[in-house]
Amino acid sequence: MHSTLIEHIAQDLKDQPSKFLLIENPDRFFQRKDIQVLLESQGIIFLSGSSLYLRVSLETQDEKNEDATVCYFISNENHVLEDIREKVFKKKLSINDYLKSYHSSSLISEDITILEELHKKPQLRNLSQIETAKVIEEIRTVSRTVNSKQVNALIEEIGTILNQPNSENKWFEIVRKLSVLLTLEMPLEELNTLIDIEKEINSPFQDYLKQSYSSLHSSNYFKSPKIVSKILPFIANQKIEKQALVVIDGMAYWQYEMLKKELDNSLISNDGSTYAWIPSITQLSRQAIFRGANPDSGYKQNPTNEERLFKAFWMKEGISEEMIGYTHGIPESLNYSLSKQAIVITDLDDQMHGASDLGMLRVTTNYLFEKKSIITLINDLTDNGYTVYLTADHGNIQAKGYGALKEREKLGTNQSGSRSERHLEYSKPELAQYFLESNPELNGQVVNDGHVIYMSSDLAFSRDKSTVTHGGSHILEVIIPFIELKK
Repeated sequence: MHSTLIEHIAQDLKDQPSKFLLIENPDRFFQRKDIQVLLESQGIIFLSGSSLYLRVSLETQDEKNEDATVCYFISNENHVLEDIREKVFKKKLSINDYLKSYHSSSLISEDITILEELHKKPQLRNLSQIETAKVIEEIRTVSRTVNSKQVNALIEEIGTILNQPNSENKWFEIVRKLSVLLTLEMPLEELNTLIDIEKEINSPFQDYLKQSYSSLHSSNYFKSPKIVSKILPFIANQKIEKQALVVIDGMAYWQYEMLKKELDNSLISNDGSTYAWIPSITQLSRQAIFRGANPDSGYKQNPTNEERLFKAFWMKEGISEEMIGYTHGIPESLNYSLSKQAIVITDLDDQMHGASDLGMLRVTTNYLFEKKSIITLINDLTDNGYTVYLTADHGNIQAKGYGALKEREKLGTNQSGSRSERHLEYSKPELAQYFLESNPELNGQVVNDGHVIYMSSDLAFSRDKSTVTHGGSHILEVIIPFIELKK
């Protein structure tokens, strides 16, 4: 989906006389979390709070976000001090400013995919509420008609594969087809129907993990890495001079399917998958990637330690430290004379943790990939003779909030550095056991691995009704892309 509404709004806000705007938003449209997340991906930041907080934000914002435009919500302009008013620009904002010909109250709660379609269909006159509703229903009908045959065919194929005997390839094929389903344009209510299908798939997958997951830890890696801890050994075994590992934090396989649409497909020499470490948290899974071995529970997750692990692995393989490069974030430039490169990109993970549902995350993912910065990076690497290995540390799911921990249940929980809401790490096994005894309704939906508890269903330790997160063993968290690209 090539969206323009969010870009239009973002550009309008950036074109105002000041980079700090006092926003009056009577229809409250711009206080929707999904709209704020989308605009933040375009360099627009939203704030609200006291007059003192406004002053602190104004004085420090340039240091934190040099290029961002900051929108501060106000309910009463009189609360804003006079010296601050002189530095900012006041603007009244509503969705009707950007979708002028449609009935405004019909738009306030509408799904962003519908709003984008309305933006592509400007009207010659102002429509009434009934006329606006008719246009919206026409958009939904077209979407259902275009995708219904493909959706039904894919669901049928998934059902057929699900009935086959267990194998690694079986689950990969299911994830690939489910990922294609999740990228099809459809109204949010139909996407939620697909999320219900995930449950039917995930339950037998959890049974498969009980039987087979532990064997992946000692699996051979000569043909492909079956788990993230085997990625670097696999790459080293290829005996190729120039190799680059690109890790996109939190990229589920369905998001790779979206990225693939932007890629030059002639570069893809192997389109495969691997397993994240379980529980699927960054501290364990990405550590396993860069260690090239099973993760250490005492490891502290940060870019410095990641670089240290990556260099240590290759130095053991006989590569001099001067020929090994590591970059956290999309680089402005790279040293293409290096033999081994690693690039970690966290933008997608940041968007994932800001999303409340997959519908929102699909749109923000699309915006990120349309910027082409990841595509440019891959093209530059392959143009300069590198074989690129594209992967993730974990995927993500749309989870239901089980509820926040009670004070007694928080006792003894360790901070792993992960933003996951689907795992708990206790200092002692007895504390984990206490939690399970206090929450008997979770029986069959969590795994107790000594002092660690993680979700195997679609629940999250969250107050939110719906949230996108990771940290458990759901099929969409665990089976992640491992793609080889080269000229």
